[in-house]
Amino acid sequence: MRLNALAGTGPLTATKIYQPNGTQDDAGDVTVSVLDPNAVVASSGAATKTGAGDTTAYSFVLSLPVLATPTSHRVTWTRATGGIIPVVDTLEVSENGLFTEDDARNYTIGGAQKPLGGDDGPTDYPDQVIAAARLAIGEMFEDRTGRSWYARYCRREISPIHATKYVRLVGPCRRADGYRVAGPGAAQDLIRILSCKINGDVVPSDELYWDEGGVFWSGGYFPAGSGTAPFPVVIEYVYGMDPVPWEARDMALRMLLANLVPSDISGYATSLSNEDGTFRLTTFPRQVEEWLRFHRPAGVA
Repeated sequence: MRLNALAGTGPLTATKIYQPNGTQDDAGDVTVSVLDPNAVVASSGAATKTGAGDTTAYSFVLSLPVLATPTSHRVTWTRATGGIIPVVDTLEVSENGLFTEDDARNYTIGGAQKPLGGDDGPTDYPDQVIAAARLAIGEMFEDRTGRSWYARYCRREISPIHATKYVRLVGPCRRADGYRVAGPGAAQDLIRILSCKINGDVVPSDELYWDEGGVFWSGGYFPAGSGTAPFPVVIEYVYGMDPVPWEARDMALRMLLANLVPSDISGYATSLSNEDGTFRLTTFPRQVEEWLRFHRPAGVA
């Protein structure tokens, strides 16, 4: 499962465990291990169980250091006994987001009702549901436009062809354990460098300079890749938009409401008729689709 959190918020992460037939399972005692992108254990401990039988759910409070800066963690839930394969979640911590939970609960297209707000909003649409939708919308926007519209984490393993003081942001965007991080926009809109290691040694941050295409090291030459160290340079950085453009936030909130809130009106409807007459609709799909097409990468039809 993909999870999303904003840096510094310190949320609870939760999961449910299912049997092979799809039934929610009481897995007994469950332990949690949280690995950072460099495969180092950032947090671990026993999960808290609520419910019983087919209503059992597990939760774990992530420590604030895990959530202090943009990153990507693997959260593994393992039962103490039995044969269930561990459940693995991916948690992305972002610098900002296309919108916050408060934005979502207070947003309205018509200017009156707040579909995700009110007394029933947190029950019908929990924060975790909104956060998951925020991540999905952000990734879709990035897939369609080739850039991230909010600040995201990336870890690159780079293999220079020749020894050089400058390396371009090309190479695998992945964790040390092989899982993918970041999206197609990770090569542009660099916001800041989080860390840089060369053959495992930390490079001082005051020796690093960057532009939109790569990173310059004033302290020496980046080594070329070899058979023993094919990716000697590992750079972690933040890319995307900071702050989030107003229009991108508005389009994301329109998409959120269109996907979460049930409606009998077709998403492709352009007008609505009732006893008061016919009204032209400004609907989500057309408006957001036009925005995405306007921002599509150059050369893409």
